[in-house]
Amino acid sequence: IRKEHPAFRMKTTNEIVDNIRFLDNMPPGVVAYSINGEAVGDRWKKILVYFNGTSDTQKLDFPSGSWFWANVSSHLDPYGNIIPTSMENLFLEPYSRMIFYQE
Repeated sequence: IRKEHPAFRMKTTNEIVDNIRFLDNMPPGVVAYSINGEAVGDRWKKILVYFNGTSDTQKLDFPSGSWFWANVSSHLDPYGNIIPTSMENLFLEPYSRMIFYQE
């Protein structure tokens, strides 16, 4: 994913500070942030990254809009499943990560 997407390989402190925002109100053990991919020339304009470091499934609010799920675990279809705009909650499995994007 880093090879294909400049948003995951920013080179300067200013790029990172200007284009990554941590999401508020995450439960303990969950880290989530957004990346402004458009600002660094990525074809993924907006990116959401979620990490669950707990042993429990976490139910999280999910932003509105049409999002694609970057299934980085799959060798067959690494970028594909669209997430419907009506999705209000994300269920993040224990000790997992999920990445979503908008083009």
